[in-house]
Amino acid sequence: MLKACYIWHLTLAAVLVAVSITLAAAQSPQALLVDKGGRVLTDPTVSAIYVGDYWNTSQGLADQAHIDAFLPAWLKGLSVTAVLSQYRVATASFTSSDKVAGAAPFEFTDDDAQALVQQELAAGRIVSGDQAVHVIYLPPGTFLTFLGNSSARKLAGYHASFIGPLTGKRVYYAVVVYNSGTNGLDFNGNPQNNNTIITSRVLSGAFTNPDARQGTAGWIDDVNGEVGDVAFSLSADASLADTFTFQNSFAVVLLWSNKDEKLDAGTATPPPATSTVLSVTPTNPTIAQGASATLTVSNAETATDTLTLAVNQLPANVTATFADTEIAPGASTTLTLTVDAAAASSTSTFTVTGTAGDTTESVAVTLTIGTGGGAAAQADFSLTATPTSQDVIRRGTVTFTVTSAKVGDGEASLIKLKALHVRSALRVSLSTNRMAMGESVTVTVRPTKDAPRKSYEFILKGSSDRADVSIPLTVVVTK
Repeated sequence: MLKACYIWHLTLAAVLVAVSITLAAAQSPQALLVDKGGRVLTDPTVSAIYVGDYWNTSQGLADQAHIDAFLPAWLKGLSVTAVLSQYRVATASFTSSDKVAGAAPFEFTDDDAQALVQQELAAGRIVSGDQAVHVIYLPPGTFLTFLGNSSARKLAGYHASFIGPLTGKRVYYAVVVYNSGTNGLDFNGNPQNNNTIITSRVLSGAFTNPDARQGTAGWIDDVNGEVGDVAFSLSADASLADTFTFQNSFAVVLLWSNKDEKLDAGTATPPPATSTVLSVTPTNPTIAQGASATLTVSNAETATDTLTLAVNQLPANVTATFADTEIAPGASTTLTLTVDAAAASSTSTFTVTGTAGDTTESVAVTLTIGTGGGAAAQADFSLTATPTSQDVIRRGTVTFTVTSAKVGDGEASLIKLKALHVRSALRVSLSTNRMAMGESVTVTVRPTKDAPRKSYEFILKGSSDRADVSIPLTVVVTK
């Protein structure tokens, strides 16, 4: 009989805590992680297990490639070396990834997770070890249930452990939901970003507090939770945009740094942007919401080193992808910036860096996000809501009617719908998730029984074959 060790992570309860302390957090964003004396994984290794046939589809292969690239970058990056190192995590590494074929299960339980890890260990398809953590990735549409909670109620992932029946040793594992829409947590409408945020979240806890409920805890704040919980406890943003950042083009959770007394991903201050060999053209792009643009990154012929490229301090709701991550002297590559449709209009600066040994070259890029720039496709439909804001009492129900209309002379296509940035205090449902242009959808919103009295905004996003259109809807819980 297996003896499970578990801890709640990003469950409904945790998110409700973040909502209820919003005002206090805005005034005093403080935390303190305390070493309770329990085990820390000082040199952890990580393997990935992908469940279901989805991961062999074209989109699934792209999603897996994104995660497989993210894991070694994060494990060797500043989140670990500059933040988790404060809590005795010395080194971390990625060992392997594995796929388990089969139809996507409707529900995945903790018993399923333990059985799957044992199966893959017995078959030698993942690397065992006293400090190994095995991360299970679920396919789209599979709901995770754990201790009575569900990803349908914002359970995004968790880490846990059990005693191996053959070895008698503790086996560490984690489960990550395919976080999208109303399954798990949806930070910015991009499942790839959502899944790397949650992966960094559960792994940071698995490293620093692996035996949470079995024996003595490791590093934890008695009020705000583990090193990756703190960002959610202190969040003052309805969309949770203040809980993560972008590091080396990947979305990662912000971790609490005792040393610096702040949330951080270990993002180092970029060196002065005075490189004589690295260049970016243009250095001041303007990109519309929902659009992308391509920049040229070059290494001068006079350079002596091949540079490894990265992006630092990228603004929220923007992703960056290099065609090549290394460029030799005299070579160039492209950097594609993609701005989410829900991104706010703003101007900010990020850096493109090239490293070779102890040498770092850096170029500052000023990005303007706004509807006036970029190459976004002209939307072929519009969305209007009646009303756009409503008051509601706890456990009450309100509805919005959202109507689409065709724009232009092109051929009409179906519109796919999803609700984004829905806080855990609300239950949002759609009468349909697909509609033809000219039709309407009813959006039903019901606050939970203990929803804090405040204003909540969420986004209804419609996607056609040509473009995305998003409209904000607001619910004010009055009593």
